[in-house]
Amino acid sequence: RKGSKNQFTGTNTDGEAALDPIYNVLNDSPITVAVLGFGGAGKAILSFLLKYSHKENNFYLFNRTKPTKIDANINFKLLNTDNLGEKISSVDLLINTTSVGSSLSKNQSPVPIELICKIKKSAIVYDIIYEPKYTELLERANKLGLKTINGLRMNMIQAVLAYGYTNNTALSKGDILQIMSDWITLRQGKFYIRWGYSFLLLWETPPKKLFYYIPFLFFRELEISAISEWSNLSKLRNSLSFFISSDLK
Repeated sequence: RKGSKNQFTGTNTDGEAALDPIYNVLNDSPITVAVLGFGGAGKAILSFLLKYSHKENNFYLFNRTKPTKIDANINFKLLNTDNLGEKISSVDLLINTTSVGSSLSKNQSPVPIELICKIKKSAIVYDIIYEPKYTELLERANKLGLKTINGLRMNMIQAVLAYGYTNNTALSKGDILQIMSDWITLRQGKFYIRWGYSFLLLWETPPKKLFYYIPFLFFRELEISAISEWSNLSKLRNSLSFFISSDLK
């Protein structure tokens, strides 16, 4: 719900958050960007890339299958994944939006080793996966001396954006990020985004609502702590934060 009219709104934080660690790269000078995958995250990230980066950037989308519906006016080149080898030597920024290399396929890479070797030394390899911290793709790129970025920063920014979108907060994006970052540091450096998120909710909850909120928060954290998969954690965190903001605000 947004504002006093209780209007329901929907958004996607994938694209907005994914651009955070690469925004300067996208806007300093014209570059060639290759996006791997056209699933939910791939669609969101590509749309933000096209909208919020240098107008002269060159975009390639590589996917195993041809999407059935694409606006003909969108300015990017759609190629099959098999054609990656023909273009990879010209790529300045490679972004993996697929799940290949995640905790379910740790020893796999969306880009064969023989193609990674063809990437220019000045290029950046960006994998939006955050578990494991270094995917097979990033490990191989690191060994070749390439600059790499994983999905941890994107995941953090998604939590920041989600809090801002689902709560009537007076805090800026920068304030939310700083508080969450400080809270994670207090948790001995462990990546407990959920604790920072919950701390913010608790901090901004009016005193008269704390009596109802604190027990809910306690049992919520017990439930989340029992979940081992980060993917399930993210889904639960988002659904619970929506419930809290809808029910208590």
